Amino acid sequence: MCSGLPWRGLVVLVFFIQPGSAGAQPKSDGTASRPLAAVPVTTPPVIDGDLSDEAWKSAGQAVTFFDREQGSVATDQTVAYIAYDAHYIYVAFDCHDSQPDRVEARETIRDSKYAGQQNGESPNKEDNVTFSIDPYFTKKADDVSVFSVNALGTPSAQIAGGRGGKLEWKGNWDSAAKKTSTGYAVEMRIPWQMLNYPSVSGPCTMGINFFRYQYRTKTETVWSNVTVHSFTDLEGLWQQVKVPSHAFRPKLSLLPYVLPGVKDGSFTFRSGVDARLAVSPEVTAVGSLNPDFNTIEGAVESIAFSRSERFVSEKRPFFLEGQDFFFPGTRFNDIGAYFYSRRVPTFDLGTKVYGKVSSSDSIGLLNSVTFGDRTDSVLRYKHDLSATSDVGFFVGQKAAAGDHNTVAMVDEHARFGSFGLETQFAKTWGETAGGGAVVLSANYQRGNNTSVFQYHTLSNDFQISDGFIPYFNYHGFFGFTDFSGQWRHGPWRGYDYGAYGIGWDHEDGSRYQRSVGYFGSVVSTSDVSYSFEHDYAIVDDTVDNTFQLGATVGSSNRFRKYGLNIQFGRLASQPATFLTPKASFRVFRHLDVSYSGAILNLQGTTTQNVLTMGYELSPTRSFGGRMVTLDSDTNWYLFYRAAGGKGTDFYVVLGDPNTRRFSRQLQVKLVFAF
Repeated sequence: MCSGLPWRGLVVLVFFIQPGSAGAQPKSDGTASRPLAAVPVTTPPVIDGDLSDEAWKSAGQAVTFFDREQGSVATDQTVAYIAYDAHYIYVAFDCHDSQPDRVEARETIRDSKYAGQQNGESPNKEDNVTFSIDPYFTKKADDVSVFSVNALGTPSAQIAGGRGGKLEWKGNWDSAAKKTSTGYAVEMRIPWQMLNYPSVSGPCTMGINFFRYQYRTKTETVWSNVTVHSFTDLEGLWQQVKVPSHAFRPKLSLLPYVLPGVKDGSFTFRSGVDARLAVSPEVTAVGSLNPDFNTIEGAVESIAFSRSERFVSEKRPFFLEGQDFFFPGTRFNDIGAYFYSRRVPTFDLGTKVYGKVSSSDSIGLLNSVTFGDRTDSVLRYKHDLSATSDVGFFVGQKAAAGDHNTVAMVDEHARFGSFGLETQFAKTWGETAGGGAVVLSANYQRGNNTSVFQYHTLSNDFQISDGFIPYFNYHGFFGFTDFSGQWRHGPWRGYDYGAYGIGWDHEDGSRYQRSVGYFGSVVSTSDVSYSFEHDYAIVDDTVDNTFQLGATVGSSNRFRKYGLNIQFGRLASQPATFLTPKASFRVFRHLDVSYSGAILNLQGTTTQNVLTMGYELSPTRSFGGRMVTLDSDTNWYLFYRAAGGKGTDFYVVLGDPNTRRFSRQLQVKLVFAF
């Protein structure tokens, strides 16, 4: 090792026949935690999608892939290869397909596979393969980096801890793919310096795994079967790896920018610099002086009915870098976010340090300052007790005139086979704060079922200035159960169904919320999805009783997808309807067009439309824009972008992406790389 009666219980409603084999657990017959010897090479392979290189003949071979859903040996098999030298890790896949002419791949933009995950989209939308590596062998998902390549050779990566999108910071790695008479082949070359890894003198064991997704059958296969629940402690073992001591060198990367422009007839100018220092293979430092956030397209907040503020995902690079080291939470149904970076506006100077200070300990430190106005700080520490348990603490603080607020939290996470236990104890201090919170959560994951039961108590003065806690002043229970899986035969491909219940009371004992709901969806072999949901809730003195129906054609194909969701019933004791049409298409081979709409009829009508267009000139050059209408307000902007590769990035932006109405401004941004 490298060191409803919803308040009386949850109602489970089963309205599909549960396939007995779905989501089978790995057996003790070698399907999980599989070993593979590390093989060094002297002559590296050429990364061109051709597996005839001599290096692959002597490389370690991962054979016999398993259907991740069913637990059985995969019908269409894959052979994965892995080798390494002092500078790179080399990985290859030979993907056999009984219908090679139906291998499907469309994406040509780097890192496109994971672009929609924050919106809950599945990353698997075409034929692709994935290599995962856990250099510290902690068997923790937080320490796993993944490298994926589709059948066209387009690479996508997610680095452990989170990494900014600029290639000089994220790291440059090479990939290639080639279709063959029996399927397709993929090659990868991953530099050691791109990874965080332990500084050890002798051989060590690292965690690895190999995955393949077959779009035609919607089947994901895996070499070491971590199951559909992604139990990382069942990953494969890459044994006797000799980590090259000279592969890492401390490296300072600078990304200065200049941003001249014209706004309302007046000249504007802004400049700043981002810096990243790889202190060691384990620890990274990041700084940002006078960052530019205005030209970054933020997420559009939906107009959907809600009794609380809605969470909107972060897009700003400074906060994305190393983000996983700063955000504690439960695996299911967080009460909110103890640090919600969107609370922090543009600052003058930001710094952060994050990484692993030992094989079992990780830390994240963040500080941003707006001189003379405010300071925001975060400290997160986590200690791994075992492959399936850890403890940690979190401290966050905002210091500003009239708002000095501090939150402290301790947490633990543990899993014992299929059972998991998680706890959080938090306390706040400040002018309007002083309360606490307790979260007790138990979960069960086995086969195709995931079930969770939680107890929450959040006091009325549990206030976090830099956090996102949508509900407080309550105590009570929450539970849900979910069944999801796939069929391998017949007209239907997949299903998902479940139910939930909530029983909350206010601190003074009065009733707050009683809720129950059930939901379900199916996906056909022709990629059409159907869904429904029924929710009933008594919230204080109002009643919600809504039904929702939805259908989407091309549910896994963003290049030809359209659908409609309809919600109707009563919200806050008032009659309501809510329509959300959506569509996305690729036309003329390179023009992507997407539309999402929302029409809420609740004591009046509110309408929102979002139209986005982008024309891909090359994997690193594109132009397009977005238009957002909200009732009588309209905002639009246009852009040209030459970015995504190494060297200077160039942007031209007409308008402001993040205002409610069109702003008469033109900005030109250049980002240099040193």
